[in-house]
Amino acid sequence: MSVARKKLAGVEGVNAYVLEGGGPGGAEAPLQIVLNNPDLDELADQQQEVMAWMRRQPEFVGVHSNMKLDKPEVQVRINRNKAGEMGVSVSEISNTLRFVFADPDISTIDRKNKRYDVITEINREETVPETIYNLYTRNEQGEMVSLANLVDIREAVGPSAIHHFNRGRAATIKAETPTGVALGTALDKLRSHLDRELPADFDTDITGEAQDFKESFFYLTMTLAFSVLFIYLVLAAQFESFLHPFTILMTLPLAGVGAFGALYALDMTMNIFSFIGLIMLMGLVTKNGILLVDYANVLVARGYPVMDAARQAAQVRFRPVLMTAVSTILGMMPIALGYGAGGAARAPMGVAISMGMFAATALTLLIIPVVYTIFDSLQRIILRHRALFLLLAAAVAAGAAVFASYVV
Repeated sequence: MSVARKKLAGVEGVNAYVLEGGGPGGAEAPLQIVLNNPDLDELADQQQEVMAWMRRQPEFVGVHSNMKLDKPEVQVRINRNKAGEMGVSVSEISNTLRFVFADPDISTIDRKNKRYDVITEINREETVPETIYNLYTRNEQGEMVSLANLVDIREAVGPSAIHHFNRGRAATIKAETPTGVALGTALDKLRSHLDRELPADFDTDITGEAQDFKESFFYLTMTLAFSVLFIYLVLAAQFESFLHPFTILMTLPLAGVGAFGALYALDMTMNIFSFIGLIMLMGLVTKNGILLVDYANVLVARGYPVMDAARQAAQVRFRPVLMTAVSTILGMMPIALGYGAGGAARAPMGVAISMGMFAATALTLLIIPVVYTIFDSLQRIILRHRALFLLLAAAVAAGAAVFASYVV
C-alpha cells in the first residue's frame, strides 16, 4: 500500500486513495469520523479545514470525504405566476420532470414468465439542460403546455448527496494510517484537534473500524479489571484472608513490566491480541505467588518465624515455580515468533504472555517474600489497633456517603 501511494502521488490531477480490501460491504478506511451540523455550508467549510489539517499530519494518509460539493446540477425554478395563469400546478410540473429524469415506477410488462420495468427515455442523442424546454405537461383543461413558458433553468454545482447521521446532516471524513502508526495514536490526535478547534455547535462521532477499536478496548479494559477482582475474591476464599491475596496480586505489576517492556522494545502496538495476552497473563502469573504464599503459611502454622518461613518457601518452591514458568514460556514461543498464517498479527499476544511470565518469575522469587513479611507486619498492626481502624473505616464510609449525596 505504501508503494502504491508513492506511485499514485506522482500522477498530476488525480486524487487516489489506497484502501484495504473489505468484506461484503467493500473496502472501508479504518479511521472514519463524522461531523454533524444542520448548516450545509458551515459543514462543508469545517470539513475542508479538518481535511487540510489531517493532510499536514504524518499520522494520516489518503484523507478524503463522502461529501462532494462540485457535482454539476441544473436548478429548475418554476414561474408560479405563469403556471397559475395557464392552469398548471406545481406538482404536475414536478411529476413531468420526475417521470423523464428520475427513475419512477411507471409500469411493468410480463412476457414469457419474466417481468420487465417500463423506463422513460428522452428521444435525443444527448441529454442537455435545454432538453427541459422541449418537454410538455398538461394543464387543468387537459391541454399540452410547454415547460419553456413555465420554468427557468440555471446550471450550478452542489453536493452529490446530502448524507445524514443520527438524523442530522453529516460529513464523514475517512483516512488510513501509514505503516508504523497505531490507529489509537492517530485517533487520539484527531479527537484532540477536533475538541480544540471545532465550533461548539458541531457534534462528532466515530464510525467504522475506529469505533470498533474504541468499543473493543473499553470492554477489554472492563474484562481486565473484573479478572483482577475475581482473582482477588478466589484467593481471599482460598486463604481465608483479605490481606494475603494482595501479596499474590503484586505479581501482576511485575508481569506488566515484562509485557509492556517487551512490546515497546520490539516496536509492537497495544492491539486486541496483546490485550488478550495480558488478560491471560493475569491468571498465569498468580500461580507463582500462590505457591510461595501457600507454603509460607504452612510453615508459619508449624511455628516458623515469618522471616524464616518466607525465606524457606522461596527456596523450596524455586524448582516448581521455575518448571511451570519455563514450560509456559516455551509453549508461547511459536506464537511470539509469528509462525503460521497470520502469525504477525498474533505475535504481540505471545510476546506479552512469554515476556510477562519471564519477568514475573524472575522478580516473584525476590519481591514476594519481602512483600509477604511486610503485609504480615501490617496485619499484626491492624489486629492490635482493630478498634481504631474500624472507626477510621466508618469515618471514611460516612464521608463518602455525604460526598455522594452532595454530588447527586
